[in-house]
Amino acid sequence: KADNDPLLDDWSDTSVEATAMAVRALVAHDPKNPVLEQAVRWMLLNRTFGWYWASTKQTAMALYGLLDYMKARGETAADSEVSVFVNGSPVGTVRLTAAALTAPDPVEFKTTAKEGQNTVKVVTKGGGAVYWAAQATYYDTAVAQERTGSHKLALQRQYFSLSPVTVKGRIVYRETPFSGTASPGDLLLVRLTTAGSTDWRYLVIEDPIPAGTEPIQQERFYEMERSRQDMWYWGSQREFRDDRTVFFQQSFERGRYEFQYLLKVVSPGDFRASPARIAAMYVPEGTASSAAQNVVVTSPSATAVLSNGGRQ
Repeated sequence: KADNDPLLDDWSDTSVEATAMAVRALVAHDPKNPVLEQAVRWMLLNRTFGWYWASTKQTAMALYGLLDYMKARGETAADSEVSVFVNGSPVGTVRLTAAALTAPDPVEFKTTAKEGQNTVKVVTKGGGAVYWAAQATYYDTAVAQERTGSHKLALQRQYFSLSPVTVKGRIVYRETPFSGTASPGDLLLVRLTTAGSTDWRYLVIEDPIPAGTEPIQQERFYEMERSRQDMWYWGSQREFRDDRTVFFQQSFERGRYEFQYLLKVVSPGDFRASPARIAAMYVPEGTASSAAQNVVVTSPSATAVLSNGGRQ
């Protein structure tokens, strides 16, 4: 058992990597040893997230061991035909050619499961080796205020208006709930609150920004009235792209993290920001999303009309 790899700052369980290295060593000297199949099955059963392991490093090391095992068994790219049955009903049939051996993605069959026990039967024809796995997915029907995703991930996005005020002789910015309407030159604060299981790793939070706004990358020039030590938490990394702001979070030990950034309103119009999304980079089904956000930016002339009671 290998608890972790401190040399590479990998504090997750690395038993899969140790097993893969043991498989490589054993197949080089005793390729018919019965322990090999048990070790390979253990590696496949201990994929942390669906088709992958806990990190890119673990996945790469596991593949090294699996490829050496396949070579030792003399597996070839012979054609095969595979039929899948779930609860006695056929789900699909696929013919695998030599090209399937090096295909980047597996062939998938999906069907609706029944409540309680389900049976999966795989029938193969031909001389090629077939590797298969079964995975069940359930959907949480809890209301959005509690959770809006799977695997206990949640994401909430909030917009706030910022206005300058003088406190003790200094200009600071006060946040108030965003009304949905802004003017060119206004400042908006975007707060992303994430929550989930503490064993998540390698998460990405993507927040599309509404057209008509631009992110402010140097928030240190804007002192907030609401002063907190972790107010400008960036996670493991933060990136500003043309149409979104992206945060990366390598680990999730606290179970709840809050990310914030600033937007500058620049252009008038009626805009809509698509929902923000949090996802595990190696677990496609582990996601959650926020609600969409509408932003109406009034033109300077429209603002003048409103301030004069409709008279220009």
